[in-house]
Amino acid sequence: MLKRVAMAVFVTLTGVAAASAQTPAAGQQPTSMQQPTTPAAAQPPMMSSDVVETRPATTTFMGDTGLWFVPTGEILPAKRWSFSAYRVNFDYNEGFTDASNWPVTLGVGLADRAEIFGAFSVVRRIDRDVRPVFTGTQGGGLANEYPFVRQGWSGNQLGDLWVGAKVNLSSQWRQQPAAFALRGMVKIPTAKDDEEGVGTGKVDFSLDGIVSKEINERVELSGFGGFIVRGKPDGVELSNGIRWGFGAGFPTRKNLRLTAELHGEAYRDDNVRLSRRLVGEDGSIAPANTNL
Repeated sequence: MLKRVAMAVFVTLTGVAAASAQTPAAGQQPTSMQQPTTPAAAQPPMMSSDVVETRPATTTFMGDTGLWFVPTGEILPAKRWSFSAYRVNFDYNEGFTDASNWPVTLGVGLADRAEIFGAFSVVRRIDRDVRPVFTGTQGGGLANEYPFVRQGWSGNQLGDLWVGAKVNLSSQWRQQPAAFALRGMVKIPTAKDDEEGVGTGKVDFSLDGIVSKEINERVELSGFGGFIVRGKPDGVELSNGIRWGFGAGFPTRKNLRLTAELHGEAYRDDNVRLSRRLVGEDGSIAPANTNL
């Protein structure tokens, strides 16, 4: 079943990270070394230029180069780095749950071919509006991403740490038609899964393929598709998912940028199954099966 479809439009002021969407310097043509026909003092040899330009870029809330939720196939140049801070919000039907995260991200470019990155949610707040906390209907069941939430308000808690790497296989700065990359990420479960219930306590994995292209040095289009495998907490069977998204950012070479995106996840299983007793703060009992 198709779930978690979100559409967003943002105006972003970039604190500009230079992405490896590098372009040759204006008028630059490949040149080669030639043996001079006159003495070197009279005719110096021609040298190829290593000068390249970089264009402004933003990061995703996961820390890699991208729009906002949708990554791009481009990466940071070698030894360049990016830093960002976000507030990210997701809503879930189950429990009418509102989950807000404040991630801080960091990324580093490697050899113009890859970037490593991470995002740590320094604050996580989860608000579950249904009363009683659990009911036998879909709206009173368990959220797939936060199955252990058992109170109306979590307060300020630490979230999870995500780390990953993106490998760039083609790039427009290398005179290729579009940028293509593979991105892998791992969730390190630093969020509490006991009393506050703001995490699962298990490791998650994800892998995405990404294609993007800058058009006429004005608009960047990007799309991705991949999957996420969620760890299995004790007594709960969570669903894995197929993730997708596409978006556009423009203008690409200015500090003020408009971003429009559509992204979502299709759960592989329509149910979250609970095989242990989970009691809400008000004494209500979580259902054994939640239809997503």
